[in-house]
Amino acid sequence: MLSGIAITAAAACVAARVAPWFWFDDPHDATALGGFGAFTVLILEAFRFHIALAMLPVLLLTITIRRWRSTAVIAITLASIALPALNRSLRTSPRPNGWPTLTVLNANTLFGRADAETLALSASDVAADVVVLLEVTQDAMPRYISAFAGTHPHVIPVPGDQAFGPMILSAEPYVRVDPDAGPRGLLDTKQPLGVVDLDGREIAVRAVHLVSPGPPPRMMQTERQRKQAADLAAWAEGVADALIVAGDLNAPFRSKHLRELREAELLESHDVAGRGRGGTWPMIGLFSQFPPIRLDHIMFSEDLRCIESGVVRRRNGSDHAAVFATFECRGEKP
Repeated sequence: MLSGIAITAAAACVAARVAPWFWFDDPHDATALGGFGAFTVLILEAFRFHIALAMLPVLLLTITIRRWRSTAVIAITLASIALPALNRSLRTSPRPNGWPTLTVLNANTLFGRADAETLALSASDVAADVVVLLEVTQDAMPRYISAFAGTHPHVIPVPGDQAFGPMILSAEPYVRVDPDAGPRGLLDTKQPLGVVDLDGREIAVRAVHLVSPGPPPRMMQTERQRKQAADLAAWAEGVADALIVAGDLNAPFRSKHLRELREAELLESHDVAGRGRGGTWPMIGLFSQFPPIRLDHIMFSEDLRCIESGVVRRRNGSDHAAVFATFECRGEKP
């Protein structure tokens, strides 16, 4: 019986690791099978680490009763999951080259409940030049504008309904703004863009919020999320400026759902310069007692170089932790 448990647990971990390789899905596939498969793969990818944690008691039991074959199966499986996370924990951030830098803070305010003053302090902690806020409701927007007025007075406000109200705040004036970047219908909701100047170089910063996927009967949300990611990738490929895309993607960056973004040669700040797992959700509620997963990302184009990435320690009242990243604009060394 113990061998069966060990094999089942190991199979779950293996499935979480390899399922994305064999799910050759079309992001525009709206069939029930396509949606169910995509959602299943996303869950396996997002909670792979948690599946491994659940195997630890089984591993200890097999060692205690000396079931060495079962121990070997579980240990090898756990190592395949733990080693990448361990590598990220031990690495150091890239060394700055002395080029001009831009720091971006990204926070999901969970329908505007996040404390505005705490977010302003977080931005000060990391010396953020640009702040991207999501889920800012019409009622909450004045609070955030007021809290950042002294440090980030230049605002692109796009108040929305509940989960879809992004805004971008900048310490310096924008070169140009677009409250609804991209072709009509892209991402279904307004996703603003602001272009800032960094020592003569224009950098486009876009706020993005993809919908949260769901199991049956909310399968259409899964399909909508996948299409949004594919549309965003197609838009990003046509942007001539250096580009930063910050927001809540509701999926791990290395997930199958965000494949098109990686194929568009967008990099992710934590993937490049972060340490540890970089989890951002959930920060409140019962499940906050478990290791969080990373849903909030700051992506960037290859003409930028990320030299620091992290999760903000201050808790602001939202179920998402804020994240930040510092970029150098590639160029001649001063």
